Amino acid sequence: MKIRTHSSLLVAQAVVAHLQTLLEYPPHTSKLTDQQWDEVDLSIGSFQNCREQGLTISAYGVPYEAENSWSSTCYFIAEHRSSDVIVVYVYHDVINASDDGIYNDMHTFGYGQYNDAARFIVQDIAQRLEKSIAHEARQETQQQAKDAQDDEIRDLMR
Repeated sequence: MKIRTHSSLLVAQAVVAHLQTLLEYPPHTSKLTDQQWDEVDLSIGSFQNCREQGLTISAYGVPYEAENSWSSTCYFIAEHRSSDVIVVYVYHDVINASDDGIYNDMHTFGYGQYNDAARFIVQDIAQRLEKSIAHEARQETQQQAKDAQDDEIRDLMR
């Protein structure tokens, strides 16, 4: 007896294998420190939307939008339902994977281009983290300026 694995799942597993290799040595092209990379928490899950089966990579600590630090980014990896290309859907929530919004941010890679798909995920994580860190720095600067202004007003009122 032979148990078959759906090719879409095999494609997703290959991308994840390449991703694990890339994450052992984070890209030096990003502005992130090793400590910032270490704070990223990745979790692997399953993905199925009837015609595509694959894996999810939930990136906790990687905001989907810089302004919403509470959100996380999720990558859905599979073989495209009607071809042999690799597809990576980027979405803000693993819980709502059935939401049609998942298909708004789709990235495709040619047959067998597992490393390119994995590299895209690493670069996307880096870009989202960099945007989030920059947003937090701007907010901190604005808060410090507001606090200084409040201190000046208090001093004037004394």
